[in-house]
Amino acid sequence: MARPQKTGLEYFPLDVDIDQDDKIQLIEARFGITGFAIVIKLFMKIYKEGYYYKWTEKEQLLFSKRINVDINLVNDVINECIKWGLFDSTLYEKYKILTSKGIQRRYLEATGRRKQVELIKEYCLIDSSKYSNVVFVSINSVNVNNNPQSDKVNDDINPKSKVKESKVEESKEEESNISTDDNYNSNNPFRYYQQNIGPLLPDIADLIDQYRKDLPDELITEAFKLAVKNNARSMRYAEKIMISWMDKGIRTMEDYRRHEAEWEHRKAAEAGREEAPAKRQYTQAEIEAAARYIKRAVNRYEGNDVLGFIYSLGYPQEVADGAVKLLCERKELVV
Repeated sequence: MARPQKTGLEYFPLDVDIDQDDKIQLIEARFGITGFAIVIKLFMKIYKEGYYYKWTEKEQLLFSKRINVDINLVNDVINECIKWGLFDSTLYEKYKILTSKGIQRRYLEATGRRKQVELIKEYCLIDSSKYSNVVFVSINSVNVNNNPQSDKVNDDINPKSKVKESKVEESKEEESNISTDDNYNSNNPFRYYQQNIGPLLPDIADLIDQYRKDLPDELITEAFKLAVKNNARSMRYAEKIMISWMDKGIRTMEDYRRHEAEWEHRKAAEAGREEAPAKRQYTQAEIEAAARYIKRAVNRYEGNDVLGFIYSLGYPQEVADGAVKLLCERKELVV
């Protein structure tokens, strides 16, 4: 079997020439060391993938979660980078692509010994004629269904799609050879999703794999089980559960069981103090977590009925009201 074509870099150079150093200093002057860190993290992501980073809605959520910085601040830093020329404005506006002439030049210099380096011609900003190993491909030839907005890349061009599809094929193979280990079957998130929620599409498999970097398989599967239990069989609902857990510091099954036990204890204590079943009192931490998620969701909402959209997210009335009140007090939400 032929080795897959390598696309990214294991390390990247950070220019210290006066021009780029001044640009990064301008970012740091406005956003502090956090702004500097965001720029470096973006460079790391770009060079890890190759020479560009497609800033899709899913990537925004994952990148923000990974570095634990509000997505609005990340986008503000990106806009400032575009303003000062660290990223190309035309490609960002047209394709939501983060790249630049300098990034592409450094990438080609670092990959000069590779037999073949493929560049999407619509994303290329430099004169690549001096690089004999460069092969141009069209954006239409690498995207599924010739859709320029698609993130799915043809197997022959991007080995990452092979990884995605291999996860789907692996899951299908597992299904045809059902294990007698019930614990394995019930705690494999790919398998549980496919059997109980829906088809394990490549993007879903990739998203599950991203969450596995922060949460164990058993906890991811527990989120899917809660989605099924609440008759909300979707990846979006399970994501909301997992993000809520991470906001509360729940990272293991032990954390989750402890949290549930504490909740049951509070519920029993309240029931003992009242004749009628006690109404659940939501903690400030739960309202804070809901407020963070609602803020991110509203930023992506394009409609006019903001309150209606917030209440459609599925939070209990008390939590939604508390989160809205909190965001309005902070002037982070206008309704």
